[in-house]
Amino acid sequence: MGCGASQSSERDHSKKVDFRESDHSHYDERFRNNHRTTDNIDDRRDLELVESNRQRHNLSENSKHNDWEDPYYGSEVHNLEMGKEQHRGHDDYFDSSDRHNLNGENYDAYSEYRDERNKPVPHTPKHTTIKPPPTVYEEDDTPFDDDGIADYEGYQKNSVGLMIKSVDFRKYFRDEEPDERPYGDPYNLYVDEGFPLEIAIVKDNNKIEWKRPKEFAENPSLFTDGATRFDIGQGSAGTCWFLSIVADIADKKNMLRQVIPDSAYNIDNPQKYDGVFHACFFRFGKWEDVYIDDYLPVIYGNVLWGAKSSTDDNEMWVALLEKAFARLHGSYDAIYGGQPGDAYLQLTGGIGERIELEGLQDKATSVFNRIRNALSSDCQVTCVVPDEYDNYKGLVGGHAYSLVAARQVGETKLLRVRNPWGHGEWTGAWCDGSKEWKTIPANAVENPNKDDGEFYVCLSDFMKYFSQTTICSLTPDFDMDGCSDSLNHILSIYGEWKGKTAAGFHKILQNPRFYFTLPSIGALEDGMVPFVVQMIQQSKKRQTDNISIRCDVFKVLGDKIHNTGRCIALEIQGQKNNVYSPEIQTSFRFKLKPGRYMIIPSSVDEGQEKAFLLRLFSPAALESVKEIPHDVYLASSENEESFSVKGKTYQLTFEKTLFGEFISGQNAGGQVSNRASYHTNPQYLLTIPDSGSLVPVVVHIMQTNEDPQYPVGLRLFKLQNGKNPPLDAQYLYENYSNSPEHIEGSQSKFVISWDVDVRYMLPSGRYIALVHLDEPNTEKGFSILFKSDRHINIKGFQTG
Repeated sequence: MGCGASQSSERDHSKKVDFRESDHSHYDERFRNNHRTTDNIDDRRDLELVESNRQRHNLSENSKHNDWEDPYYGSEVHNLEMGKEQHRGHDDYFDSSDRHNLNGENYDAYSEYRDERNKPVPHTPKHTTIKPPPTVYEEDDTPFDDDGIADYEGYQKNSVGLMIKSVDFRKYFRDEEPDERPYGDPYNLYVDEGFPLEIAIVKDNNKIEWKRPKEFAENPSLFTDGATRFDIGQGSAGTCWFLSIVADIADKKNMLRQVIPDSAYNIDNPQKYDGVFHACFFRFGKWEDVYIDDYLPVIYGNVLWGAKSSTDDNEMWVALLEKAFARLHGSYDAIYGGQPGDAYLQLTGGIGERIELEGLQDKATSVFNRIRNALSSDCQVTCVVPDEYDNYKGLVGGHAYSLVAARQVGETKLLRVRNPWGHGEWTGAWCDGSKEWKTIPANAVENPNKDDGEFYVCLSDFMKYFSQTTICSLTPDFDMDGCSDSLNHILSIYGEWKGKTAAGFHKILQNPRFYFTLPSIGALEDGMVPFVVQMIQQSKKRQTDNISIRCDVFKVLGDKIHNTGRCIALEIQGQKNNVYSPEIQTSFRFKLKPGRYMIIPSSVDEGQEKAFLLRLFSPAALESVKEIPHDVYLASSENEESFSVKGKTYQLTFEKTLFGEFISGQNAGGQVSNRASYHTNPQYLLTIPDSGSLVPVVVHIMQTNEDPQYPVGLRLFKLQNGKNPPLDAQYLYENYSNSPEHIEGSQSKFVISWDVDVRYMLPSGRYIALVHLDEPNTEKGFSILFKSDRHINIKGFQTG
């Protein structure tokens, strides 16, 4: 008999969305339709011809408004420089390798390209955005100063020694009121009117009847001789994913007592027996009480239809627990199929990490060691056989098993696996009584020789015939050695996607935003702090209303949280590891420098409204937790720790972030053809020390995330001796053609992007970086990030 449970888990895994590779998932095809190719206009042009062509060929009339941003790779780059098409990473862009004058012909080419796309943007003489005043809230304006002391206010130690704290920012989605124990007595046993047989089991229930244990068992009891993993026997319900975890916690009394309290079921006490069974499940960050009557599904008059005890027909805890879990989710049908990690979360409040075994054959020993360490650390481990190996040598396809032991004898590595059915074992090498046992010393390992559902399989067969394993622990295994790490502080943040904050993937920065500071306590040898995010979506109907979710962590740039009072500059962390997942819970791991951070959860699609829970695991207490209001604008760039040019890699150890704003009539001078105002644009003085070699300089210009999005340009000017900023119009126009080139071979960059990135290799000296938009008097906030492999003096002028 197959188990529909983990067949569903296999299907769920196929929906996991990862935009990192070129052969993207089905979600990516939809996003690829929105992928807007790059439009380039080289800024090298004859300045005299610009004025004469200005009226006929206006860039702003043809500028394309782009509201699409890929947070895996940073912003989608729309380079406005006409030229040869190249490929860089996942961004397609046109880059000019030839020297083009910026004359009317270039504008014509751009206009023809725009006409083909038939997506003109209406022209307005002045792009002036009217912005409401920012919400007044407590700002954190002091520079980050890590004193090595964490603020533990609000944290409390729970029953297993973890430090926990909860913060709730929800306004619309609230938790349901907890249930109270229903009334019943020995003469009037409780009946759950809301969970009759026809609701509990929707399909094929004509041969099933409800019976209380005393109606089909001789001497029923909750436990007859304690609880062990051998008690677990799966019935006709496809709940192997759930029962595989139940088997794992059955041998751990404290864990099982949390799920089944001591007073859960009083059938052993005639004076207190009321027909009620009480179980507790960890749901959406809290332990939730579930009360059911003790009617159980029975076939043939006295045979349990669902889960049962494999060791004693009078033992009822397995059957009652499965029914309580079905009641929690609405029916037995609702819990057909799932992920063991989700079951572990609901049975323990812990975190599970799934390891896909495909492609790991060359790392089999590492997988074995991690499993062995996990088991020795009292973690729970499960594994899954894919559909393709159904009925192969006794295996059940689409079925979840428990992993209960890992043994090595000489060079032989063996894994002990348990089938939650309580029977049905592997018949290949190292099966019960096989010839392979004669090749190792007797009693070297415990050799199961009866059909109790447990069997050994060698490592090579395990890697071949099992598709995944899930390691579950109360705190994350950050270094992936199989042992729980010291991430024993858990901050739970409750939030919601509602209205404009249900912004989806396309407008990721407009989703809910939460700010916190991370101390250095618990840092690794490299100074980085391990940090894990577990994201849980609220779901009343498991699977049917799940949406694809992910969570991004951003470093807050600059010495202050925001200098202008209306903008925060961010740098995404770990973007290559984050993927959207359609499961109830998913986790993300990071190594972060101590400092200020922002965390932004998102769903794939815009308009998906529901509540979510972020559980942040860290070595010490997180501080200054707050939600950032949406009239504080964000600007983000991708994380760039190094870059390579001509075969040499430079580590970008220096960074400096400054903030600015284009203001009409003050410093919004527009692009170079605006002779009267070009020089009024923001200018940044860079002083590069003499090192005897070229110095890498990376510049990110990030415009704030509110619409509209504008073309942004950057050009560098070498300062002559005796000349000081800000530079006037005469100097800029006289030295325009002498601007240094960036590494892509052009003297400037002019692109439509939320994040404009430019890379230079510069000799020592003084330079002015001039930042501009297209039209004069266009108002927009921005931040600018400079990076290098050494310290550079930077000062801003005319920054708004």
